[in-house]
Order: sequence, then structure tokens, then C-alpha cells
Amino acid sequence: MKIVYMCGVDFSDVLKRHSSTIDDVSVVMPENEPLFPTEAQKAIEDFLGERAIKVPYEQAEIARVLLDIDPDVIISIGWRRILGESLLNLLESRLVINIHPAILPQYKGYHTEPYVIINGEREHGITAHRLTKRLDDGDIFHQVKFPISNFSTTASIKKQTNDLMPEFVLELISLIRIGKMRGVPQDHALTKVVAPKRCPEDSRIDPEKSLSELYNSIRACDSKKYPAYFYLDGQKVFISMWRAEDTPREHELEL
Repeated sequence: MKIVYMCGVDFSDVLKRHSSTIDDVSVVMPENEPLFPTEAQKAIEDFLGERAIKVPYEQAEIARVLLDIDPDVIISIGWRRILGESLLNLLESRLVINIHPAILPQYKGYHTEPYVIINGEREHGITAHRLTKRLDDGDIFHQVKFPISNFSTTASIKKQTNDLMPEFVLELISLIRIGKMRGVPQDHALTKVVAPKRCPEDSRIDPEKSLSELYNSIRACDSKKYPAYFYLDGQKVFISMWRAEDTPREHELEL
């Protein structure tokens, strides 16, 4: 079985966990991607050699590379651009899967973690689904869920997701290999959020609200890069929350 991963982030740990069980694995990575720079791609290049291929984001070039490899399965992990309709049409005879770092159909879109926290959810997850022309829309092939708490942060649930990813991909590949993967249509009535790309302005809170009302919104912000803030007398005031260091934690990156 020939598999191509389209990786927009460093998932070399995933590859190392299961690649020995697959006949032929290649990885396609984007050129000139600030969030996945050359130095981060090196781990995959060192592991796969010439089977690690860099491509520009042009759809025609992506199509050329994928068709040249001629895979049975294409798996997108963290790819940062939407695959266009013409490209998907060229790949329609192949199984194209997207791994979405959230529970579908409840949380679709780009940066889902803040909205999971804002809504006070008690679980998060990973979903493998058929990649279609609509965002996070295709049949679900595999899904895992894990508990989160009232003290979870975007950093902690991202880390939990990344820690579970190698085993999740192993299970997905096993389902494909033994022919037991079945697609389950999504119930779109269950969709709660189609998350946009998060921007710094999304960290602004309303100081007129009570602290209990603001708690989830504050911890949903990236405390290091984009902490919660409000304006007072024209000045930007940032907010930080933490618990005592000796407090028992379910995860190291919780509050």
C-alpha cells in the first residue's frame, strides 16, 4: 500500500512509529511556509530521504507531484491550505483523508481549541475524515476523544492531541490495511462552531462582564503569544491566570 502524507507541521514522531509497517511512504511538505520552516522539516527529510518532497502551494504542482507518486492513500496532517476542487477532481479515484485535530462534526474549521474552551467542553479529540470540497465535511473514518478540564488551556489540549497522534494514525492505517474502515456521514445539525483563523484581536475581552463570565474566554487565549486584554483609559491591560505550583494537575500545561 502506497501512502503519501501531506504534512504542514513536523509529524516525524508519527512517521517513525508506524512507517515500518507500510510498504511505501512518502511525505509532501510545503515550501516557504513560515509555520513549518526548513529546519523543522529536516527531521522528516533525514528520516525519509528522497521520499520527503517539497512543493510550492500551487495546486498544479501539488497535483503533478502526487500523480507522479501515484499513491493509494493520501493523508493530510496539518496542511495549511485548502486543496482546490480541480486538484480533488484529479484525485477522486484515490482515498484522500484529512486528520482534523478536533471532534467532528461539532468543531470544524481552523483554530478550534479556543472555541472548545470558551464553550466549556469537557472533551476534545481527533477525527479522520474523507477530504471533500467542503471544509471538514466528509464521512468520518476514525475518531478518538479524551477528557479535558475546567483548567485546560489551548496549549494543554494541543499537547494532548499531539501526544495521541502517533497511536491514532497507527489505528487509522490498521483499519485501512485490514479493510475495516467504514465512513460514517456527519450529522451537520451537531455542528457548534466553524472556527476561523484566530487573530490577536480575538483575545480582547469585555471588562464589563463578571470574572465568572470571562473565565473561559481568558483561558482560551494563548497566554504567551496573545494573552487576554482589555482597554482602560486608552491603555492595553493584559490578564494572566495561574494556579499554585503545587496544585495537582491532570496535564502539565493546564493553568
